[in-house]
Amino acid sequence: MGRRPPIKVPRLYHAVCVALLLGQPMLSVAQEEESSLAWGKDLFLRRCASCHGEDGKGNGPAAVALKNPPADLTQLSKKNDGKFSRASVMRFIDGERPVPAHGPRHMPVWGEVFREERTDSEARMRIFSLTSFIESIQEK
Repeated sequence: MGRRPPIKVPRLYHAVCVALLLGQPMLSVAQEEESSLAWGKDLFLRRCASCHGEDGKGNGPAAVALKNPPADLTQLSKKNDGKFSRASVMRFIDGERPVPAHGPRHMPVWGEVFREERTDSEARMRIFSLTSFIESIQEK
């Protein structure tokens, strides 16, 4: 048998294949971020909205009963020169970051709560997802 001549593939075909292959990881990263954000919103609505309100502005139904009003979480970036400090918010939710100037901590230490319910890694993922959701509601 003789050797077959090479098949000529148009350059456009190569370009489309490369674009599809390169775009695939980006699509899954976007889907992963969307999923994390949805999980964070769900956690927020179940765990935080009673004090901070569904919109994060500190106007939840339990807020009126609190001695100190809950923070307006939509203003965190504005209060920090337009930058959202993901690490700082994560430490605050986790309970690692005390705020002595604000007096005693009134918000639950969610890191402890989450670790009692699940593994340490899932607790960290919950905190990450909550933080992502809070970042998504920042006012410009």
